[in-house]
Amino acid sequence: MKKTVALAALVTAFSTAVGLAPVALAQSDLKSYYAGKNIDFLISTGEGATYDAYARALGRVMKKYMPGEPTFVPKQMVGAGGLTAANYIYNIAPKNGLVLGIVNNPVPFLPLLGEEHARYDSLKINWIGSAASETALLIASKESGVKTIDEAIAKGLTVARRAPAPAAISTPISSIGLSARS
Repeated sequence: MKKTVALAALVTAFSTAVGLAPVALAQSDLKSYYAGKNIDFLISTGEGATYDAYARALGRVMKKYMPGEPTFVPKQMVGAGGLTAANYIYNIAPKNGLVLGIVNNPVPFLPLLGEEHARYDSLKINWIGSAASETALLIASKESGVKTIDEAIAKGLTVARRAPAPAAISTPISSIGLSARS
């Protein structure tokens, strides 16, 4: 029961953040609202990728703890390193609690870094959680002349993470500013 209430609270928190319908429903109302329904679970990577595996496993588990035991239907929405799914969820998806998504790790930070194709406000979405923790590492070649993060910021060193296109992201580190220290 505690797990059901906790999961319902997470979904309701997400729903509240993006203005979805079942926000103020009591536990019994949530059960009747979700009973027999499908929740589209948008996945921002291709089939067989890590985020796809996370989403499919999570959907099977979440069904057990969601009031009404709705069916989570995995749907690929690949494009722009997760921006396609994030933009769709924020701007187009029905605001009825029946669409959730799993997006690539940097997606919540892209609007904050000035990514022009991120058409959502990360600060207005309640990100429910993360399936994994990742460590970022910044490496600059000796030829760059950069030895510290402060020098990278001052020189505007452009950094990129290695990933299959279109997921690769290049960002001038000067646009990250002091947040690059975290």
